[in-house]
Amino acid sequence: MSDDEMAFDTLIRTRGEFCPAPLCSASRHWRFPEVEFQRRERDRQRARLRGHKWTVKTRRQQDRQREQEAVQYHRVVQLAALDLNVQRPDTFCQWNKRHPDLKERDWLAMFWRWQSRFPTLSGLDWLRDGNASPFTLALDLATIVRGTPGRIRAQERLYVPNKQAYAGR
Repeated sequence: MSDDEMAFDTLIRTRGEFCPAPLCSASRHWRFPEVEFQRRERDRQRARLRGHKWTVKTRRQQDRQREQEAVQYHRVVQLAALDLNVQRPDTFCQWNKRHPDLKERDWLAMFWRWQSRFPTLSGLDWLRDGNASPFTLALDLATIVRGTPGRIRAQERLYVPNKQAYAGR
């Protein structure tokens, strides 16, 4: 039996799945078009599944990254709130410089809770309803602090919780 006959016999026996060397692939496509259709469909499905798998994997990575960023930001907010708790009006500007990455909403919520402790800052209450920006509030606070007498500043130091005094109890 010649190579051509063996190749043609293999082509027929495998119903077009294998097309050995002396035959060209066009003879397979011409005699068994369903095989070519099946291969194209399989390739298309594989490509679609690869794309879907990549999309799902990418989405999961993005979700994981967003969750990690949210957790990290929550830690930053908690540390900033703890730090602000021991600040006085005259040290607020340094606190503000240490925490530039706070979102405006969180910054304002912390500021208004903190500001209510100090009677000299009650002049800022009218800005609460006006949706004042943090920059405006910081400037107004600095103006109030510059105009506050030294003995009132000393009195306001008592409004700040002293963590070291409670450590021994």
